[in-house]
Amino acid sequence: MTSDDVATRLAAASAFVGYELSISKTFVEDRIIRECLETPSQLVPFAVMEVSYMLNAGFMSRGQLMAEVGTLAALEKVCISHGRSDFVCQPVSAHKLSEALQKLGVAVDLDFVAAAGHSDSEPGLVSSMITHSDALRDLLTK
Repeated sequence: MTSDDVATRLAAASAFVGYELSISKTFVEDRIIRECLETPSQLVPFAVMEVSYMLNAGFMSRGQLMAEVGTLAALEKVCISHGRSDFVCQPVSAHKLSEALQKLGVAVDLDFVAAAGHSDSEPGLVSSMITHSDALRDLLTK
């Protein structure tokens, strides 16, 4: 994706984004994937950013979030919306984070969304995130 050869760069970005789209949603729509891939030049920045995070393990060491969960103890509430069918970040991780936060006394609203995977554009996840955002807004404006 960083090749000097434009054709190579666009082909790599298209292959990566096509794969990413094929695993991130519960219900894969080939038409939508084809439409997204129609303009490969627009895919390069996204693909480069995603791969940068992957190559750097999300800029966190393995287990770092759980090891340093205590730094979140001052939070009043945490809301987690997680796709039940997320094959990229497995639901068990959200459950473990929720348990660790609750042990610290943090209120956690964990929502496992049926018929949702990893993509934040899936309707169930969108709805869950809006509900959680509204709840946090209401908590802050009491």
